[in-house]
Order: sequence, then structure tokens, then C-alpha cells
Amino acid sequence: MKKNILKMAVVALAVFAMPTMMHAQLGNLARKAKSAAQTAKTLTTNENLIGTEEIKVAQLAATWSYTEAGVSFAAGNAAEKAAGNALAQEVEPDLRNALSVIRPGMLKFKFNEDKTCQLLAQNKPIDGTYTISGPDITVNLSNPATTLKFNGRLDGNCIQLSMTPDELTSFIKAALPESADSYASKIGTVTSALEKAKNLYLALWFFK
Repeated sequence: MKKNILKMAVVALAVFAMPTMMHAQLGNLARKAKSAAQTAKTLTTNENLIGTEEIKVAQLAATWSYTEAGVSFAAGNAAEKAAGNALAQEVEPDLRNALSVIRPGMLKFKFNEDKTCQLLAQNKPIDGTYTISGPDITVNLSNPATTLKFNGRLDGNCIQLSMTPDELTSFIKAALPESADSYASKIGTVTSALEKAKNLYLALWFFK
């Protein structure tokens, strides 16, 4: 009889403890999801400022994989930031549509400490060299011979590469020449919109 009572008590404790354990597990999952959402780059926020700090070779030396595109902007007064945010949210859907030819992981930059680099487009390497001046990165590709200029901003395992529409067009032509016409036919509305605000740039985010 005592054994049966003991078994019943153990079962009862397990039943009552189960909701608490499930709640804790759900809480952990929610925290992980929130952390991932905060890491992912979505619509432009005040955090997507262009870079102003010097990037060192040791910081850049890694393989960076393309994740997504958006809009970044130079710091300005409150009115400029508000206008920039509104315009960014207006053009980002068109920008992402134009860049739909690039899937996450499809493009990679490999920067070496000897200042050589590779642009990996669908795992096809294009060799080159690079220089750094403050937050600005200049990449010289060998074939096709192309000079790419970016403003870089590092944030942990993420680098934001900001550029003008013309510079992004040069990048697409060098990396994915077969997709350049499709991109050019869709990017016009974005370029026209950015002409309204001189402090906005197109941005690509890469993770390592």
C-alpha cells in the first residue's frame, strides 16, 4: 500500500512539474528566436549608419557570406534621420526585388591578411587585391578588371558594405554578369528615389 502511495506521489509531482518545464523550454526558444531576430538585418533603423571607424586588416581578414540587402545612411539631424528612415522603408522592397537574383550565401568575399582577396560568385573565384582607408574599402578585381568601392562598418560577425547605386551596379556586373540586365531593369525606381536624399546608400550585409 505504501509503495502504491509513493508511486502516486511521484506521478503527481511529475504532472505538476511538466507545465513548469515546458514553460522554461518555451521561454528558452523565445529568447533564442528574439536573439536571432535582433541579429538579422531587416528594415533600416538608426543602427544602419555608414561606417566612420577605421577597419583594420586583421578585422577584415575572413570569409564573409552575403545575407541580405537594405539601405544605410550617413548621420544627420533628427529631421534628416526621420526622412531617411521613411524613404528607406519605401525603397527597400524594390531593392530586394532587384537583388532577388542573389540568394543568401551565393556571394562571398574572402579577404586575406596579405591584402589579396577573392570574390566568390556561386563558388567561382575572382581574384583581386584590396586597400583600406579608414572605413573605406577598395577592391581591385583582376578578371574582369573592375574597381569596387565600399564603405564598411563592422558589427561583431557582420560587415555592412554601403555604396552608391552606380557602385552596386558595377558590383553586380562583376559578380553576376548573367544577371546584370535583370538587375538593371528593376533598380531604376530605387536609384530615382535615392536621388531625393543625398545621405542614403545601398547596403549589402555579409556574415562570417
